[in-house]
Amino acid sequence: MPRVFREFDEQRGFGPYGTVCRTRFRRHAETRQDAALRARGFEYLSVLSPRRARELLCRVSADDQTTVKKGNANLRGYHLDDRARRVLLDAVLTPEVDAMLTGFFASEYLVYWISVTVTPPDPERQTVSFRWHCDKGPAAHLKLLVYLNGTPEHGGNTEFIDLADTEGVARRGYVFGRTRHRTADVERLARIAGRPITPRRQPLHAGDGVVFQPARVLHRGILPTHAPRYALTLCLLPSPVHWCEALDRGVMADLNVNDKWPAHASELLTALEIES
Repeated sequence: MPRVFREFDEQRGFGPYGTVCRTRFRRHAETRQDAALRARGFEYLSVLSPRRARELLCRVSADDQTTVKKGNANLRGYHLDDRARRVLLDAVLTPEVDAMLTGFFASEYLVYWISVTVTPPDPERQTVSFRWHCDKGPAAHLKLLVYLNGTPEHGGNTEFIDLADTEGVARRGYVFGRTRHRTADVERLARIAGRPITPRRQPLHAGDGVVFQPARVLHRGILPTHAPRYALTLCLLPSPVHWCEALDRGVMADLNVNDKWPAHASELLTALEIES
């Protein structure tokens, strides 16, 4: 992990970028210091009512399915226009979620990308996201995953390995390796770490979500068994301005056009019209 974090936080400037964001933060009273998110790397929470989750799913699924990430034909979902994105963000960035995110970043935050994916109970379309991995990126970024239908309906889930156990595996070289070397076998990870490892998961009902540190905790999807899984995912970064303002300034990336991080974090400050 240190090599990847050096690349993003030092060479690509995301460390200094975070400092700029923190120095411009003005609403500390509204933040929530979430111990579990920092200590184990993930935290569950109720984001939407089941009824609201179903309403949002009906809204976005009115269109035909399409690919949602460039170069990955197996990752399917729904195209989101500007209006749909705003409706989804207004719904899931509740005061509770907002307080958790600002508390973690000690700054405002922006939504770097958003997706609504559909995962069918089809092993032939299983992707590498169903094997244990961390996501390459800045050390301090988050993902918010919200299930729009629940585990009881489809049988799928998402598993996590906490920070301490992930670091035990990472010290032996498994975290950001090549995708063909990923495994779904937790016993293999335990052998790599030299100690027992216990994955964590709990049933997620429609509207339930989990916030996690994707670059620092191993995680994997669990394939649905009897119906499609519909999930909303937000990729989140610190920001010098409120997420609404960042959205209005066009900072959000479209995964189907460009699934890469900025070459340097200064590009974000330029887009946001902020001097570093």
